[in-house]
Amino acid sequence: MGQEEVRFTMRLDPDTDSDWETFANENPTVNSKSELVRRSVSEYIRREEERDDGELTKEQKEIVDVIRNENGRILSLAEDLKEVLERMEQGQITAPEHRELSYEAIAEANQRQTNTILTELDDFTGGEDE
Repeated sequence: MGQEEVRFTMRLDPDTDSDWETFANENPTVNSKSELVRRSVSEYIRREEERDDGELTKEQKEIVDVIRNENGRILSLAEDLKEVLERMEQGQITAPEHRELSYEAIAEANQRQTNTILTELDDFTGGEDE
């Protein structure tokens, strides 16, 4: 005896039905609208099960972490430049010193970014280079 199947019927507005049908016809990875729906539901369930804390998926958390790290780096650079500007306005540093300090701030920011990239690469590869 063959595998028993359950038939499922759903109502759609005509535009949604047309969109789904068009996608299924134009996308070589699905053979029918039914397959599109089955895959979509399965993917939705998989993503829900992947959720770490009930709010964000692991991938989303990684993206948020990268954004937070970059934001912190930018804020740090802005603070460094703000300090140089304040010192320049107070006459504590001259224009040539300002240029030198600006270059130092940029070099330091570049070094921090390089370190961040190397750390993220090491995390991504699991420390395989060691």
